[in-house]
Amino acid sequence: MKKDKINKQNIKKMIIYFLIISTIVVGGILIKLGCYLENSKESIYQYIVEKQDNYEVLLKPNTFYDSQTLPSGLCYASNAIEAFTIDFQYHMEAEQKADVQYHYSVVGNLIGKVIEVDEEKEVWNKSFLFLENNAQEKESIEEFSVQCPINIKYEDYLNLVNAYEKEYKIKIEPVLKIRFVISYDISFNTIEDEIELEIPITDTITEVKTNNEKIASKEITNETENTKIESIVCYILGSVLIIGASIAFITRIYKNAKIDDQPINRILKNYGDLIVTVTNKPDISNLKIMKLNTLEDLIDVAEQNQTHIIHYENNFYVMIHEYAYWYVLIPNHE
Repeated sequence: MKKDKINKQNIKKMIIYFLIISTIVVGGILIKLGCYLENSKESIYQYIVEKQDNYEVLLKPNTFYDSQTLPSGLCYASNAIEAFTIDFQYHMEAEQKADVQYHYSVVGNLIGKVIEVDEEKEVWNKSFLFLENNAQEKESIEEFSVQCPINIKYEDYLNLVNAYEKEYKIKIEPVLKIRFVISYDISFNTIEDEIELEIPITDTITEVKTNNEKIASKEITNETENTKIESIVCYILGSVLIIGASIAFITRIYKNAKIDDQPINRILKNYGDLIVTVTNKPDISNLKIMKLNTLEDLIDVAEQNQTHIIHYENNFYVMIHEYAYWYVLIPNHE
């Protein structure tokens, strides 16, 4: 029966589309696995870094403060500041021993900015070298520490800013950025790190800004050659599956559209419940033949008599008693 044939065709289509979609999904999973393998690296060295930027404010002789020094973390009257004593401390501790060579320095930049239409623009940048240490080399160690004290005379930089503003007739927003910079070579890698302080240079209020992660766990990783090969294989297989399945999907849709576009298939699709397809031509030699010009006339006859339309190739029949109602889809094709 036609209905059984349609059901089998629908099931076949569903299976094909399921296989195509499954192939695309598997391809996507392989590509995602390739990304994971590409980013998956072997940890070869783990260590912890601890940073400290302790500072103290030394005041000018005065009668307003009980002490000549103030601790960190406060706001300070700028004209009362004599100097900043800063103590940079850096400690690295690893889980395994390695040969380490390190070098550190303390550098500074006096930066002047102006504000135009709510936007800061840098107009001046003067560099300073406060301290530079020769390279230190240590063999087979798990940890090392560096302590680096420096003294910053605040008034020297305030005078420099005042001279700049007087010379160029502009008002700037100056800040002194002080950075402890360290670079160390471990047996298999070079690491660079720093500690930074910002000291506003003003004649009103000074508040030091720090933006440092005090303690951080870090690691050095390495990508193995096997991981690279596996990642490339996953990318290739995933891409081939997705491209192949996409081509199959597009081809399938195109073929179905082309098939559905044929007149015979449109008829079978629209009137499938009413039409029965047979493989042998019906014998109508003993019947009175009534040839109809339109399929609609044949459908009316079938519906009025509550009977099926028999389909053979491009011919459609309705047989009622001694009559055979006949419609040919393509003229001269019987």
